[in-house]
Amino acid sequence: AALRLAESAAQQFPLTLYFLGSAYLHENDLKLAAKYTRRFVDVAPNEVKGLKMLAAILLLQDKTEEAQRMLQPVLDQNPNDVAALNIAANALLREDQADLGLILYARIRQLQPEWPIAPLGQEAALVLAGPPDAGEPAAAAAAPGDDNFPQTDVLKILDAMQEKEYTRAEEAAKS
Repeated sequence: AALRLAESAAQQFPLTLYFLGSAYLHENDLKLAAKYTRRFVDVAPNEVKGLKMLAAILLLQDKTEEAQRMLQPVLDQNPNDVAALNIAANALLREDQADLGLILYARIRQLQPEWPIAPLGQEAALVLAGPPDAGEPAAAAAAPGDDNFPQTDVLKILDAMQEKEYTRAEEAAKS
């Protein structure tokens, strides 16, 4: 309610729109979350946090192509942004491009091995983890674990194969 009152000052304080979008995303109101986050991106088009949040919302709305367009400037600016890579990989999986998605997951694993990959449908965890300027490790800590995420198991197999530890790869595949 307080954020809606502050909306009138959004031109002067654009983060109001970002926080409104976050609040609606937290409440799973994707329509209003998209509306306010899109307004934030319109006012502050170079703000990475807004682009990532809008991409996550669009992905949750099954608008994968638009989500990928939102992520492109983020990844152009920082190709090692693991949260953006995670959202992009999830978008690729939704478009039946698992091979490309797994390449991005492997890149995430290479950049930050401790990063718990956010599964499909959990992209909001990557943007709701903390204040908009929070570091990537804090965002990763809020993401769900990988105990029910098959892509993580596939990555374990691929890691073992890349290290030429075929017995370990076989054991991972069997498990």
